[in-house]
Amino acid sequence: MPQGYYIDPDRNIFKGNFINGKRHGFGLCVLYSGQIYKGEWENDSSKGYGFLKTIFGVILESEFSNGFKSDASDTTIHVF
Repeated sequence: MPQGYYIDPDRNIFKGNFINGKRHGFGLCVLYSGQIYKGEWENDSSKGYGFLKTIFGVILESEFSNGFKSDASDTTIHVF
């Protein structure tokens, strides 16, 4: 899969795999808000297993779908 960088109009930065110009496969996204998502992507949206680090330093390990955690019961929370 081709790899590259993308900065969207909201100044979010993505580094990872692309298919047909869309984020797909594995990637890391640093959101302008300060959150960081590292995990699987499908059709330009976070989908599958990944980690979301909040601006408070809490890391959520979960399944994601369309940019959101799919089920809170499947979430592991890491606090440092």
